[in-house]
Amino acid sequence: MNLDKSSWKTYSIAKLLLKKEENDKEKACSRFDKYLKVEHLDAETLHIKRWASQKNGDELPPTFYKIFRKGQILFPTRNPHLKRTAIAHFEGICGEKTLTLEVNKKLARTEFLKFLFHSEHFYQHSISSIIGSTNPHVRWRDIEKLEVLVPPLSVQDELASLFFSADQQIQANLGTLEKLKVLEKSIAKSLINEYSNKSNKKVKLGSLYTKKLKSVKPQDLEDEEVLHYSLPSFIDKKVPERVIASSIKSNKLVIDDDVILFSKLNPNTPKVWAITKSEGNMKLGSTEWLPIRPTEDLPMLYLTAYLESHPFIQKILRLVQGTSNSHKRVDPKMFYDIEVPIPTKEFKLRMEAKIKKILLNKANLELVTTSSQSLLKSIVNEVF
Repeated sequence: MNLDKSSWKTYSIAKLLLKKEENDKEKACSRFDKYLKVEHLDAETLHIKRWASQKNGDELPPTFYKIFRKGQILFPTRNPHLKRTAIAHFEGICGEKTLTLEVNKKLARTEFLKFLFHSEHFYQHSISSIIGSTNPHVRWRDIEKLEVLVPPLSVQDELASLFFSADQQIQANLGTLEKLKVLEKSIAKSLINEYSNKSNKKVKLGSLYTKKLKSVKPQDLEDEEVLHYSLPSFIDKKVPERVIASSIKSNKLVIDDDVILFSKLNPNTPKVWAITKSEGNMKLGSTEWLPIRPTEDLPMLYLTAYLESHPFIQKILRLVQGTSNSHKRVDPKMFYDIEVPIPTKEFKLRMEAKIKKILLNKANLELVTTSSQSLLKSIVNEVF
C-alpha cells in the first residue's frame, strides 16, 4: 500500500476511546445468561467463538458482575502479551479486569479502530506497560497514553471496508477448514469401526510409549511463555493456551512433537489430542494425559481415529475406576496393556485414498489462509 498520511491527525487512546464501567453486583447474574472468561478469547482475532452459559449449567464466578454491551471492544488487562482483544457481538458479563471500551464516534469508526488492537504498534506499547510478575497486567492510565495517527472518517470507512473483506474471507476459510477436519475424522473412524476386528497383528499401547515424556515444575521456567495443553483448553476449542509458565501451579509433562495424548479422566467422552510439529514455545501438558507415539506401522491419523473409535472406547469403559465424574479414570497400566490392531498396507492405502482429496484441499486452504492472515496483518501494521 502507498498511504498518503499528510491529512491524518495524531490522537491519544484517551481521546479515541471511552472506558465504560457498568457493574451490577446484585442482578447481573439474573439479567444476563452468557459470560466471558479471558480463556474464551482467542489470540490475534477480534471474533468471539466461545463463551459460558448459566442456562447450560456453567457456574458464574462470584467476581463476575461487569456488564459488556454489543459492539464494545473487550480488552483483558491481564497478560496483554496473549493478544486477546475482541469485539462483543452479544451482551453479557465479564471479569472486572477486562476493559469495556467504546469508540469516540466524533473521531473514529469502530470498524476501523478495532484493528488497532491487533497491530504491532499497540502490542509493543501494551507489553512495555506490563507491571507485576506473579500476575502480569497493564493499567488503563498507561494504555490511554498511546498516540495513534488517525485518518479522516471518509478514509477510515475505505480502510474498514478493506479490513472487513480480508477478515471475512479468512473467517470463511477457517470455517471450511473445520468442516474438512470433521469430515476427515469421520471417514477415518468409520473405516476403523469396520476394520478393527479383522486384523490379525496387534501391539500393546505400552510399546508405543517406551520413550517417556519428561516432567517439569513450571515455576522453574519463571516468565517464559509456554503453550499449555490443559484439559479445559481441549474441551473449549482444542487449542493450547499461551500462558506465562510461572502462572501454572502444578507439575506438567513436557510435550514432544508428534505425540498423541489420551485423557485418562472420564474416558466415556474420549479426549484425544494429536500434537504435530510446531516451532517456538515449549509445550506443557496435564499429567492427566496418557501419551503414545505414532510409528510407521501405526501412523498418527490411524491411531487418533482408533483411540476415538467405538471398539476402543468399549474396551476403555471396562477399565474405568472410581464412581463420581471427577474421579472416573483409566489406570495407566491397564491403558498401556490394551492391544491395538496394526493396519495392513492395503488398509492404509484404502484409508489414504478415501481422505487424500480432503488432505489436499485442507493443505491448500491452510496455505491460502495463512497467506491471507499475513497480508491482513501487514496492512494493519502499515495503517497503524
